[in-house]
Amino acid sequence: MHGDTSYGRIVNDGFKDLINREEIKLDVICGSFLSGIPFGKSLADYLEKPFSYARGNDDPNITYHSIEGFRKFYGNKFVVVDDFVRMADDTFKAVEAIRSQGGICNYVVSIFDLQFEGTKEKFRELLPPVEIKSLLNFDKFVELGLEKRYFDQRRVDSLYNWRNNLERNLKLKIR
Repeated sequence: MHGDTSYGRIVNDGFKDLINREEIKLDVICGSFLSGIPFGKSLADYLEKPFSYARGNDDPNITYHSIEGFRKFYGNKFVVVDDFVRMADDTFKAVEAIRSQGGICNYVVSIFDLQFEGTKEKFRELLPPVEIKSLLNFDKFVELGLEKRYFDQRRVDSLYNWRNNLERNLKLKIR
């Protein structure tokens, strides 16, 4: 996969289709710390939009993220890009950082969403709410696996148990 740019084009085409289908208006692409940065930069170049990224903070006492790169916030519509939505804490902090500077951020786009129960609710509680839109989510992944006969019902049950245990363990780790 290294050096093969066709995978990046597939992801960027998927994001472009998703943004158009959902009629998401945007001025700036923001990569979520850390894994969303390369996908966000690639998408910004592909769409010819300015790019910014959330810089994380390892200090647990500091809850904000700073935004680097394009820094004209007021009135600009930002979309945060992540690769894989789990608990989405860094993505949530990126949205808060953009909004705290006067930017508008009502969407997060990702390649894959595990569909943890609490994650979407956390984003919906923001005012205004933030929608998470993904190229593929866990339920669709399982559905496609069943449809193509890659999975039997026992494997499906195992996958859902794995996902639910992961969510529970991550919640315990955060507390």
